[in-house]
This record gives sequence, structure tokens and C-alpha cells, in this order.
Amino acid sequence: DIPQDKGVHLRKAGNKGDYFVYKYTEHYFTPKGQRRHRSKMIGKLAESEGEMYPNANYYKLYSLPENASEILVKE
Repeated sequence: DIPQDKGVHLRKAGNKGDYFVYKYTEHYFTPKGQRRHRSKMIGKLAESEGEMYPNANYYKLYSLPENASEILVKE
């Protein structure tokens, strides 16, 4: 499943209209004092609703072993 914690969001990209899952990793302020977020892509949205194909960033951010045998992350 797509993680439900704070800062996880979807972005549409590419000509195919694929959706990718991102997580905010840090916050910073611009020289004008505006708050901005930096985020990392943690996976690609799967055809099944609410599931995703995780990438290496997902495993790093959630402290999971990268050699997990599941293709889709499920609870």
C-alpha cells in the first residue's frame, strides 16, 4: 500500500500520464522567507488502487532491506 504518513503525495509525469509517489524529506526557506519542501520519489503508482512499485528511496526512507521479496508493498 501507499504509505499514509504525512508528506506522501502523488505527481503526474510523462506523456503516458503515469503517477509517481513522492515523500517530503526536508523543508527550507527561500531568500524571500517562503517555506518550501524538498521531496524524493519513493515509487510508481500501480494499476491496482492504493498500491505502488517501490524504488530504492522507499527502502532507505523507511529503513527496510532493499532485497525484500515483494514487488508490491502491502500491509
